[in-house]
Amino acid sequence: MNLFRTPEVPEERFERIKKLECAIKTLKDEFVGLDDIIDQISDNIYSWYITPEVITRPTIVSIWGMTGTGKTSIVKRLTELLGLSDIFVTLDCGSCRSEVNSFVDKLTSTFDDGKIDETLSRSVFLFDEFQYANTIDEDGKVESIPNLRPVWSILDSGTVDLINNYNYNFFSLVEFIDQLEVLVEQYPDIIIEDNKVVPEDYDRFMEYMSYYYTVDDEFRLGNVERVSVLNCRLTKCLSMLNRLEPKLGLKTLEYLTRTRLSVAEFFGRLREVKILLGEKNKVLDCSKSLIFAVGNLDEDFKVSSEISPDLDADMFNSITSKVTTTDIKNVLRKKFKSEQIGRLGNNIIKYPTLKSEDFRKIIDLEIQKGLKRFTEVDPIRINFTDAFKDLLYSESVYPTQGVRPILTSISTLLTPYLSKVLIYKGESDEVTIDVESERSDFKVPSVEVVLRFNKSKEVRLKQDLELGKERCPENRKKRYITAVHEIGHAIMFAYCKGDVPINIVSVATGGGGFCTSYDSRFDGEIPSREDLVDDVLISLGGYVAEKIVFKKEGKQLLGSSDDIRSTWEALTKAIMKSGYYFPVPIAHRESESSGQISEGIGSSVLLDSGKSCDELAKEFIESSIEGVKTIIESELELVKHASLILGDKGAITGDEFRELIIKHGKNLNLESMKKRYEERDEKYYIETLKNL
Repeated sequence: MNLFRTPEVPEERFERIKKLECAIKTLKDEFVGLDDIIDQISDNIYSWYITPEVITRPTIVSIWGMTGTGKTSIVKRLTELLGLSDIFVTLDCGSCRSEVNSFVDKLTSTFDDGKIDETLSRSVFLFDEFQYANTIDEDGKVESIPNLRPVWSILDSGTVDLINNYNYNFFSLVEFIDQLEVLVEQYPDIIIEDNKVVPEDYDRFMEYMSYYYTVDDEFRLGNVERVSVLNCRLTKCLSMLNRLEPKLGLKTLEYLTRTRLSVAEFFGRLREVKILLGEKNKVLDCSKSLIFAVGNLDEDFKVSSEISPDLDADMFNSITSKVTTTDIKNVLRKKFKSEQIGRLGNNIIKYPTLKSEDFRKIIDLEIQKGLKRFTEVDPIRINFTDAFKDLLYSESVYPTQGVRPILTSISTLLTPYLSKVLIYKGESDEVTIDVESERSDFKVPSVEVVLRFNKSKEVRLKQDLELGKERCPENRKKRYITAVHEIGHAIMFAYCKGDVPINIVSVATGGGGFCTSYDSRFDGEIPSREDLVDDVLISLGGYVAEKIVFKKEGKQLLGSSDDIRSTWEALTKAIMKSGYYFPVPIAHRESESSGQISEGIGSSVLLDSGKSCDELAKEFIESSIEGVKTIIESELELVKHASLILGDKGAITGDEFRELIIKHGKNLNLESMKKRYEERDEKYYIETLKNL
């Protein structure tokens, strides 16, 4: 964007425009693969930053995505680049949720520290880990978290009465004063000296105030002569007076703790404090603030349960990129009340995960950072082979965990070898860092890193690999059983969906294997009965394949229990709530008769058939197993060859599996798959309507 100032644009506004443009460019240079995200953030904050005078209520930017993608980092860096650090407030909703009054304390200190631009009633808030601000629990019940109520007040109007409505310390002060008043009515002459009750008045004081103090054996034995009147909580409340007048809180504290007073005088001064705090400067006004609500939805994205850390980065990016605003709002409905979701608005920025090329760029950048630091120590020229960069990628990239593992791996894999260069270089002024491995994919326990100096002999160093060891097929004695299991899933996926899985793995860092069977054509759509049947057949494919191949009792994996459980849950949910067998779901029938919706499996009876939910599910699974058995038995050649290759390699791609289908498939072939694929595509429904 070529910026030039016209007479219509005030100089101050023009400077803000230039500053924002410069900040956006810097962000794109520093955060790889996030250009589109950065542009969206820029668009959302443009009016707030460029023309703050027209803003009348909080500007809310809601950012959701997977962990480790740089959401929080971008927001923090943006505020630095725009010079907003002095009015920037970060609040971790996770810690604030669990720590009593931590949120209000942070807001109070923010107000005291002047991080609110009172002229414009604005600040910049980062509500981090916003998923923990949930108001609906796992059982779907509304829960109230008093600590986080101010969050919603700020999101709604930008104003919050910190003292009267939310301040735990203030409540404690009020409660303490009320109790102290009862004591004063009976014993106004009790003496408090240096914030301690004199020994002779101890019993009378504790008679009325023991609720606020721990009376241990030392007190009872008379070994402790004094009891302090003001505790830490009440002292903290006094500090709030500083916002009314500089050092007023300190002066009040010194008066109460360093003076000899009667309890009546002590009470009178505290009551003045209560009045001052309750009536003056009690409302935090940030009604024109910029608010970032940033959250992770890892466990809630519908694909997350099917995703292994070993999934290809590009495929994971493809999956997460398909998540829509509607998908995110559907997930948020499980965590927040509808009116709260409405407060977040529709400016939801969706964070996809990074592509493999982005991860490689980040690795290159980290290498350059390391080299820059290194060359300040020694001018030797260092080269890295592609093989060594591939090693860094293999050992550091966990697509589901974002960028963080890369930074750690660079420290453990790169930095030590830069140090070794200094040790072994001799008179050399150039070195090439290479790696030699038995497998090009680095699925081995260790490799040799080779330092090739231009004026001395090469140095070979053994490097143990953490992920390589976990992914090494030779270290997994059960990999062929796992291979049969996963090929069973893959065959049923191809049979039902008419397509091949994304990839098939028998050795993964997660401990077992996986078959990523994701059909993106039906993202965000209501499943059909056909979808349910297909999902059941695919889930059972691994279990059935094991039973057919490894007939000897006890040779099957226990991992099939997860498939059975997920199948059972899907079926019972369909029967109970979706009306699988009849137009009216069981749950609805029960609500009509008893006013309650049953959530338990097997607790309801279908009046039409007299069979319970679990009986229907059992019959469904048994008949499905027979159907899957027929298909798998007809494709034993494919099972045999595909499982041997998968067990040996530890992983195969969808394209490799397609080639195996061509070579060894019987009833399952490209033609049958194409037919099934077309039957499930929207063309089927269009043609059906045309031929009606």
